[in-house]
Amino acid sequence: MENSKVGILSLPREIFRAHRNPENSVDLLGDSSIRRLTLTQLIWLLILAIPGTITGLVILLVKGTFGQTVPGGPTSSPGEMLFADALLFVIAWIAYLFPVALVRLWGLRFLGDTGTYRQVFRVAWMAAWPVIAIAALLRFVAVLVPGTAPPAVGYAQFALSMILFLAGLFLEARYTVKVHRPLFGQNTGRAVVTWVSPFVIWFVFAWLMVQILGLFA
Repeated sequence: MENSKVGILSLPREIFRAHRNPENSVDLLGDSSIRRLTLTQLIWLLILAIPGTITGLVILLVKGTFGQTVPGGPTSSPGEMLFADALLFVIAWIAYLFPVALVRLWGLRFLGDTGTYRQVFRVAWMAAWPVIAIAALLRFVAVLVPGTAPPAVGYAQFALSMILFLAGLFLEARYTVKVHRPLFGQNTGRAVVTWVSPFVIWFVFAWLMVQILGLFA
């Protein structure tokens, strides 16, 4: 694939092409800056957040519960929480990529491979889109169903959500591993270790925090 920038309007097509044949997409983001990719992601995250937000807004207005507060519950109204959730969806996915790319860069260097933060970020940026799209779909479904915990939604819906999320995670892993091999000269084992390194770090950090907080309980 020739070296070209990913346009905002062409992004869905390029994501499909890249994930269908990862090895040939190595140069797809070759001249795209982190700032430009972040702006593109911001625009598309806003687009993905709009359907679920509007749907939830209409439901709340029809039910007449947009501005109501639940006694003993959160002080924010459902309408305020809906917009806050949409904003959190956008911010969280943008913030997600920066530490992920940093930890994977550390993983590369720890394993003796070479690469730059910009290269690792571009790969993580393209790899994350299936998970982002599935998260947007689940968010859209969530506003149609009262509650998000398994007893409220139903275990079938919860299981479906987990299957979709794991499918998105698998596509992210597949793309990352297949691109890291030609781009950074890694074998499959080192590429898998590099991909999983942020999740291991977060798991260890969360476990340590639980242990530390347990000491003060």
